[in-house]
Amino acid sequence: MTDRKSEHCSPAKFFSINIAYHEHKEKFDSTLELLNESEILKGIVTGTKYSLDEKEANTQVACGLIFVRCQQLVISILRLCNEGNVEDAGILLRALFEHYIQMKHIKKENNGTLFLNFRWVSEKRYFDTYERNFPDDDLISRDEFKNYKIRYNTFFEQVKHDYLDKKGKPRRHWYKGDLASMAKDINENIAYDFIMQINSPFVHCDVSGMERFISGDDRETIIECSPTTKSLDMILDFTSGIFGRIATEWATAFNIDIPDTFKKYLKKAL
Repeated sequence: MTDRKSEHCSPAKFFSINIAYHEHKEKFDSTLELLNESEILKGIVTGTKYSLDEKEANTQVACGLIFVRCQQLVISILRLCNEGNVEDAGILLRALFEHYIQMKHIKKENNGTLFLNFRWVSEKRYFDTYERNFPDDDLISRDEFKNYKIRYNTFFEQVKHDYLDKKGKPRRHWYKGDLASMAKDINENIAYDFIMQINSPFVHCDVSGMERFISGDDRETIIECSPTTKSLDMILDFTSGIFGRIATEWATAFNIDIPDTFKKYLKKAL
């Protein structure tokens, strides 16, 4: 298993030097460089103290968690693009954009506490479902589980009022409404419509996302999934643009000076 450490990672070490890389070398290299620069940015922010205001500090923590998760997503997108797997890269691009929408919304509304406390809603839903479906499982009878159940139920009772829907049941997401409304609120509705729609067939079992896998004529049908370089340029462009804004949003949550690499991402929308 390869390991991408915090130090600068060169294209020669990170990428397979193949057709996909040669056709889009500049875009691959610039996105990787952005990832490398984000490691430097992470080092700067890591030495910065959280706000003394608890609500603002929770927003900083929430943005930091999203930022690190997005670093992982960018690494995976680059790997998949390098392999010519545009479908799965598109799935992760869509996930990257969803993370960006939520981070920007969290900053705008300063509601990191709402994001973080949803953990207890998720934990209760998961373990209650597990206990209901596997009542005789050994885990259920363990003292560790019983003690943790007391813990998550206690915290759930403390925060549940923030997550109830109109029927009085906990929401499926930490935020109210939907992502489309959230995107509109942060002025990213145009990008939302395009990114979500074009990558939707890859997320769902939609034949329009499988068209390149079948070819042939009246005499024979060929089904295969060879690597492709089609749409790689668009995926890489959106990846760098979205991630650049994610890194910038995280940095500005701490009011630190933004490195020159990220200043161009201070624009309001994609």
